[in-house]
Amino acid sequence: CISEYIASIIVKHLGKRLGIQVCVQSGVKLGSMAIKIGNVIVTLVLSVVIDYAIDWLVRQVYDPKQDFKDALNDSITELQSAIIAGYKDPETGAWKNGLDQEMRDFILERSKIRERVILEQLEVQP
Repeated sequence: CISEYIASIIVKHLGKRLGIQVCVQSGVKLGSMAIKIGNVIVTLVLSVVIDYAIDWLVRQVYDPKQDFKDALNDSITELQSAIIAGYKDPETGAWKNGLDQEMRDFILERSKIRERVILEQLEVQP
């Protein structure tokens, strides 16, 4: 059966050729896919590195946390000064005394009361 022998050789040869072509095509596709996956990984890594670099650079030039701390510190210092030294009332424009002046007024008033009480006590005694 020569025809079977020839048919088997042809099928074997065609099968081999077809297998080689499939492997070559798959290899090219897999190789192309591997290159694309590699590009994606490199792109992601570079993106993260560039993001950190830009973030670091921006923090060197402008630090919003430090600006917030400075603004808060200035506000607290201004409030402290207003409480201790006094402030100008924004509605009336009148000066409002701070704790420092209030304490001086209190001490002066207390001193006057003491003096008056002592004088009254001296007058009552025979």
